Amino acid sequence: MPTTAVQGTHRMSSSPERQSAPEGTVVLDVPARVLIVDDDPVIRAMLRETLESSGHQVAEAGDGLQALDEFTRQRPEIVLMDVAMPTLDGISACQQLRRLETGKMTPVLMVTGLEDTDSINAAYQAGATDFISKPINWPVLAQRVRYMLRASRTVRALEVSESRNRAMLETIPDTICLLRADGHIISVPGHGNEEDIWPPRRAVGKHLQDLVPVDIGREISAKLDATLHTGSMQTLEFNAGDKTRPCWREIRLVQYGDNNVLAMASDITERVTASATVHRLAYYDALTGLPNRANFLRRLNRAITVAAENDSQLALLFIDLDFFKRINDNFGHSAGDVVLRAAAGRLAGCVRTTERSDAEETDEQTVLARVGGDEFVILASNVADEDEVERLAERVREALANSFAYQGREFVVTPSLGIAVYPRDGTDAETLLKNADTAMYQAKSGGRNTHRFYSETMSLRSMERLDLELHLRRAVENGDLVLHYQPKVDIQRMRVTGAEALLRWTHPERGPISPEKFIPLAEETGLIGPITDWVLQRACEQALEWSQVCRRQLAIAVNISSNHFTFGNLTNDVWSALCASNLPADRLELEITENLFLKDVATVRDTLGELREMGVSLAVDDFGTGYSSLAYLKRLNLDTLKVDRSFVKDVTTDADDRAICAAIVAIGHNLGLKVIAEGVETEEHLAAMREFGCDLAQGFLFSKAIPAEQIPDFVTAIESPDGPDGRQSGNNARRRTAS
Repeated sequence: MPTTAVQGTHRMSSSPERQSAPEGTVVLDVPARVLIVDDDPVIRAMLRETLESSGHQVAEAGDGLQALDEFTRQRPEIVLMDVAMPTLDGISACQQLRRLETGKMTPVLMVTGLEDTDSINAAYQAGATDFISKPINWPVLAQRVRYMLRASRTVRALEVSESRNRAMLETIPDTICLLRADGHIISVPGHGNEEDIWPPRRAVGKHLQDLVPVDIGREISAKLDATLHTGSMQTLEFNAGDKTRPCWREIRLVQYGDNNVLAMASDITERVTASATVHRLAYYDALTGLPNRANFLRRLNRAITVAAENDSQLALLFIDLDFFKRINDNFGHSAGDVVLRAAAGRLAGCVRTTERSDAEETDEQTVLARVGGDEFVILASNVADEDEVERLAERVREALANSFAYQGREFVVTPSLGIAVYPRDGTDAETLLKNADTAMYQAKSGGRNTHRFYSETMSLRSMERLDLELHLRRAVENGDLVLHYQPKVDIQRMRVTGAEALLRWTHPERGPISPEKFIPLAEETGLIGPITDWVLQRACEQALEWSQVCRRQLAIAVNISSNHFTFGNLTNDVWSALCASNLPADRLELEITENLFLKDVATVRDTLGELREMGVSLAVDDFGTGYSSLAYLKRLNLDTLKVDRSFVKDVTTDADDRAICAAIVAIGHNLGLKVIAEGVETEEHLAAMREFGCDLAQGFLFSKAIPAEQIPDFVTAIESPDGPDGRQSGNNARRRTAS
């Protein structure tokens, strides 16, 4: 047999690579890396030849020190070690090898010529796995190596499997315990500290129901029986903590063998808490904590079912806070939120409400909910008569009577209430809400801070309003709106300076509709935007046409809705109308109302400033009837004040109105503004306003609003020299416009 007489370490032979297998798999009879340690090169050569013939890869070392170095580099699966060697003998080398982390489980086969028991015991104590004596029986050696490798690989696979199972168990948050059929705990093989697991290990021998609330204990016994009799998994949840520190558990029971049950306990506190949070977000108003619309509808439907079964009545009170939008617009949503929360608290004091927020609320007698921005509803079940409902409505009004304070300011919001009664006003939730809402709008129309019971006539008026809205939309789309123009007259010189564009609409069935009726409707429905755009465009074009016919410059005035001013892009709309018509900007006057001053003053000032930079004139319409402020007149850089017709009407008979008219004219002139009087209908009105020094006037004394084509004739008539003071010319003009 050839030998390789080389001292020292040899590389592994170039035998084919071993087959790979998943970690933890037992691989039998697959070639391995083998380290041979012997100081006799002949023995090493014979061992190499024997092992390589079996397909193994072989490395060699001539003494114990070389063996340790080679073991670290090659990491063989088995070591054949001679006992007697120079430098470092086999027993000492085996002891040091076992101290290495990678050498603790590697099989070591000691090769010895010694036959005494002490040497063999010393080899085992050093960590040897087995031994074989010299002279070596070579066929037996190959088989011994084979079976030692099998045993080693099996042990390693078991160790990997156990490690993996331990890791899996430690990553499972559940506690697993074994129960007898009667519910007593046999074992708790879980992981973690005693205080971290439930049930704790010290509970072994106890009954599971002793560890849970009493009602859950009875349920556990029932589910244990069901698990053993049906074989299906049973589940139950319970709170193992208290209200201040909830600790929710879920137990799943699975049959284990014939008479045992495996119980898996999970901590589901986070899941239950998240579910409760989602439920609150879905069914409760985040700002006030009251039930929201979806929640209220569920309760209302349940209340209707109960009322139908008991043949009883229930009432629905729909509450809207009057003028609440002004708070948001002028002081911001933070102020509005404070008022809403405070209002909700006061309303809650009027009704008996529950604080439960779980998914199955109880059926309360009275429920308060927030269903919109400043809209609340109260559901009163089992009411006796309207008197009882009226008393509740009165409590609501009284609760909101006092002002709300915020950052040194006081706000007053009053309620408008609409009431619908089941079953008289509807037998389903949608109808009751709709009818209560309709009644609430009637309360607003009736002056606010009051209540109205629903009636059939309200529905008729509501239907009429919807019909009016539909036809108004069609009129806007089809171009059926028209403009008439009321002239403005310089009453000191009796000269026409321009006209105010006034919108007119004729309903296809109901005839002419008053602007006081359809303009607010246009503002509510958002139609005021496209209407204003059209009015601006057409009025500018008309003013330019008059300049060509009359051979003089006439100004045109257009009323601007505060809604369009706030939510539209007024500056761009005005600029577009001027560019499209080629009308000089100084011949366009925009009339705004005083309620615009209640909005964001900074935004109003900026927009008015942009319009003034264009050259557009600005007038305050109906001055003195709204929220007048001299500071606004000074800061907003206006051009004209219009004295409201309500003051002019009795200027000759009412001393207060006379004083007001005189004061407005004086204020306007002191601020450098022109003043125009509206509603001048008699010669006495004209004389009085002239006396005060008023600049301009418009009214039926001169002309009603007339079609555009009549304006040139009016200009000619009013300015004809029929009399020294123009009185006769005014009569002539009236006769012409009336014909």
